[in-house]
Amino acid sequence: MRENISSIIESFPDFETKIKWLYENDSSFQDVCTDYLLCTSKLAEFRKGDNKFDKMIFEYEELQNDLEQEMLHMIKSSKPLPER
Repeated sequence: MRENISSIIESFPDFETKIKWLYENDSSFQDVCTDYLLCTSKLAEFRKGDNKFDKMIFEYEELQNDLEQEMLHMIKSSKPLPER
């Protein structure tokens, strides 16, 4: 899953280092990232379909937004990165 966080980094490029660190060190952040990646994958599938998925698209877009906000909150509220 580590290689898939590039889409998360693309969403929050100013926090690349912190995202990588949190993903490696915070299981809660990993869980939110996993949920986000699954959500965006499913959303892409729904968008390829026909209009019968409109309601699902709307719901998954809301979920995607919620997960983005949760990730951003976790990023901003986390402790500063340790010195190297």
